[in-house]
Amino acid sequence: MLDDDLLGFGSPSLFASQPTTTKLFRPRRRSMGWRQMGRMEATRMHEWSADDADREQRLRVKDLRASANPVHHELARILEECRPSSRCMNAACAICSREFGMVVGPQIAAHCDRWSATATTTFGTIFRRAWLVKPGRLDRINISRLKAMLTRQFARRFNKCLVMGTIEVVWRPEFRRFLVHAHFVLVGAPPEAVSENLKDTYPSFRAKLRDRRILAHPKYRRHPRHKLRARKMRDIPDVAGLAGYFTKFSTAMKEKLVGRDGRLQPGATKRPPTDIHVELLAFLGRHCHSELMLWRHVRLSPKAQLFMPVRSYDTVASNFCD
Repeated sequence: MLDDDLLGFGSPSLFASQPTTTKLFRPRRRSMGWRQMGRMEATRMHEWSADDADREQRLRVKDLRASANPVHHELARILEECRPSSRCMNAACAICSREFGMVVGPQIAAHCDRWSATATTTFGTIFRRAWLVKPGRLDRINISRLKAMLTRQFARRFNKCLVMGTIEVVWRPEFRRFLVHAHFVLVGAPPEAVSENLKDTYPSFRAKLRDRRILAHPKYRRHPRHKLRARKMRDIPDVAGLAGYFTKFSTAMKEKLVGRDGRLQPGATKRPPTDIHVELLAFLGRHCHSELMLWRHVRLSPKAQLFMPVRSYDTVASNFCD
């Protein structure tokens, strides 16, 4: 029996049958922020500059304010009140996400460099068909249950390997679905062995295309159901460059275009539609960054451990899901 079957992933037990109260993340006590905790090098590990983070923060607040849901307005207020002397440490905050990467990124790189000196390093991405989520159901995902499933799988299959990763949610416009997936670095096993070990749990599948622009394109020659590789493994020579990738917490989407040969090709990176963007921000707003990270055989420095704050919730009635 598969680990995810034991934990009920893909069954109704993973998703709440009814919308529950929305709990926005807030640290229990005042935090000065990660940047002031002593991280002053390797800024290149994060793709955003300080100006980029400020600009992204304003756009996120604008989209949240445009919603008629009071929960979204409360989240917008939390982001607006984020200050250098008192950071909100919310996963929906662009500024805190950047500072999180500036502290935790070097720790990830240091661990991978030390382990990869004597072992093979594999970078992987995994997901399943059930992880394609319809709009309006993103608030029902149980991150704790998903992390427990992934941790159990890595513990049983790669017990002696170092594992670091993150759970990410992106909007896939070609399927009109959210895709929940996990990126991870596994030190101690080659990519071929990892892929072979996970092929039964994460088989490839075909998903229905719902983007009318693609289906109506005269050069599109593929079947309406697009094949997705549910597991992608590759060897990486430079692990330091992945540190920022694990801590980006971006809400952008990547378009799919029809190429000259009639096949789907990657397009530009854009901001999702406002309603989709707001739902994704509301999902991130219920978590701190550490709740979306995966760790196994990892010991962080005392300064980096401060990114795991004590949780304190503001409970607000949720009414944005039918």
